Amino acid sequence: MKKPTSGDVFRVYVMPPGSSFPWVQVFHHPYGIKESGVGVAGVDAVHDRDALAKMLGEAIIDSSAILTAWTARPDGAEPDSAPVPEESPKPAPGTAGHEQRLSDEYLARVAALETTFPAGHAFLTRLHSRAPGNDLWLSTAVNAHLYKGDGFLAYIKLPGRSIVLSPNFNVRIVVGTQDEAQRLFGGLLNGIIDEHHGVSAGWALRRRDGSVEFTSRTPAAFLDVLAGALMTRA
Repeated sequence: MKKPTSGDVFRVYVMPPGSSFPWVQVFHHPYGIKESGVGVAGVDAVHDRDALAKMLGEAIIDSSAILTAWTARPDGAEPDSAPVPEESPKPAPGTAGHEQRLSDEYLARVAALETTFPAGHAFLTRLHSRAPGNDLWLSTAVNAHLYKGDGFLAYIKLPGRSIVLSPNFNVRIVVGTQDEAQRLFGGLLNGIIDEHHGVSAGWALRRRDGSVEFTSRTPAAFLDVLAGALMTRA
């Protein structure tokens, strides 16, 4: 029987640049580097050295149970759990008596995806739109908690040129709601990913904590189906 390593072992593979930019993939090797690994994160390289270092560092920290626990703040809160500043946009009506709150920093991160991940930008914009038939709403600071009615569905993280959906909320959820992430992560999300062969194609990366990272290579058709499923099936 294979014995898992006491620490977290990772391998980083940098693909040569093709027609656009290099792609960096991080693999976790739970049984040592000589055994096969599992892709846990992908990063589209940028020309900004500091930004790329931050993206790679966050990808490894988020994929390591040891580093995630070690870097947690003493009060259990992450930096993006800070209250939304007073100058943030006025809360928009949500559903079930809750208010949708979109912070300036979150909206800026979404806007940045318009050129680096257009399909992701359209997906996120669709989630927080107040169009008829859309019962989804968000509560944001740097990243976002996604809700439907009184239920928390997912924690949305925007580390750079990708979108991470996690079943694990950050610190706490809005008063009056309950954790219903299994409505999405209990099989619905993975089923849609498998239907579109996301893992084998390399644009959907499943992590050990149950979250999934979607790189900028994620097809718009998949994100359209996912948005529709969130509105009608989750």
